[in-house]
Amino acid sequence: MLARMGNFWRCGVAMAGVIAACLFECGCASPPPAQTFNEQVAATRHDMADRDQAARRASLAKPRDSNLRATVQRIDRENTTELRAIIQQFGWPGRSFVGQRGAHAAWMIIQHADEDPAFQKECLKRMETAPDGEVSSEDVAFLTDRLLVADGKKQRYGTQFTQVGHQFVPLPIADEANVDARRKEAGLPPLAEYAKQVTELYGPPVQEK
Repeated sequence: MLARMGNFWRCGVAMAGVIAACLFECGCASPPPAQTFNEQVAATRHDMADRDQAARRASLAKPRDSNLRATVQRIDRENTTELRAIIQQFGWPGRSFVGQRGAHAAWMIIQHADEDPAFQKECLKRMETAPDGEVSSEDVAFLTDRLLVADGKKQRYGTQFTQVGHQFVPLPIADEANVDARRKEAGLPPLAEYAKQVTELYGPPVQEK
């Protein structure tokens, strides 16, 4: 995203022409209030996140390479399938179960599961109803915005950006005058500060030729 990923990148940035940062329906049980740390599942989450980020870094370096973009999409599908299996067995993998890094990795995978929006929405419900301390409020904010934008609606937190000319700008925000208050509540920096972080991380947007 580092900040967060957008349609292809972890920061929530969508590049024009390049970037396109579950459980109720399947009858999965909710995780218990306190899960015992599972080192094997945590390691799997780390590996999945590493694959995700490696593919995106390669595609970001060569944004016009269709093969690299196809690799990103393939890894997204594979990671989504693996995450679904873990959720079916254990419920949503929170911090007590897979650690902070593992829980964040689970969010990253579902954030990029754009080919299965129903699964994204059900995972968001699980994250929103997880016991206190199990899920990052920042992760919830990013996934909330991603789903709103995918549904053609205005985002709440201003996490999703797009390319306009030579700069990145946030996609339309509902009640934009109060967005920083919502961002603060979710643990996010002010929108103007985040916009600077996006530019510093990725530099000027790549122009298609």
